[in-house]
Amino acid sequence: MGVTTYDMEVETAVPAAKLYQSFILDGDTLVPKVVPQAMKSVEILEGDGGAGTIKLITFGEGKSLTYSLYNSQSSILQKDIRSQFKSVKHKIDEVDKDNMSYSYSIIEGDVLVDPLESISYHIKVVPTDQGGCILKHKSIYTCKVPAAKLYQSFILDGDTLFPKVAPQAMKSVEILEGDGGAGTIKLITFGSQFKSVKHKIDEVDKDNLSYSYSIIEGDILVDPLESISYHIKLVPTDQGGCILKHQSIYTCKGDVKIAEEDIKKGKEKAQGLFKAIEAYLLAN
Repeated sequence: MGVTTYDMEVETAVPAAKLYQSFILDGDTLVPKVVPQAMKSVEILEGDGGAGTIKLITFGEGKSLTYSLYNSQSSILQKDIRSQFKSVKHKIDEVDKDNMSYSYSIIEGDVLVDPLESISYHIKVVPTDQGGCILKHKSIYTCKVPAAKLYQSFILDGDTLFPKVAPQAMKSVEILEGDGGAGTIKLITFGSQFKSVKHKIDEVDKDNLSYSYSIIEGDILVDPLESISYHIKLVPTDQGGCILKHQSIYTCKGDVKIAEEDIKKGKEKAQGLFKAIEAYLLAN
């Protein structure tokens, strides 16, 4: 069994108590109202809203949702996102109003495609000294691939495996300079809305199953985005699987920040690519 963990932190000027009340406690009403393209409705099937409550979430029916990369003055870049799933049932694991945290798990729905066993989420709102807050969001995906096999295939053999398993996401990988170790420069040609990027390997640590690289050129680096770097680490579990830790660092020019929806969309794409690789490894 493997466990993939994604951590996301978003800072906002909205006060912590207000965000927790609106986004978490009143989210069943607010989210369908604000973004019906993403979430159509929320229905409580069992419980009173506390731990153990089961909800039916019905997603939007393929309508476009625009999200933006922005600064304090204006929108810089706009894109569309469409929901690909129909519905899920989720169970609330914990509601801690005093500490402004909330945990839940997906227990049924078309998002749980094989070999995905479960998905759980933990959200925590932390006040800042400036009167706003940081929203911390952890997603945990449980699957079935051992650490050594995943590192060899996903990291070391990824240049061959990705285009084979998910050509719609990645067409080809070409080494322009280097031998695959630190300092190596690669040209990645995509099968998506971006054409290509050049990335530079910063570190390959086979003993500790970690890998770091940075985007140094490509149409993904739209203004005001200055750079993107990634760090991946696999941690074996006692059950014979692993935890995949993936950190993405986006550096923007000046005071520009990336919209939360952009971050979410990027992680959804990364998750989809990983799941395609995982399914291939389990079948081979």
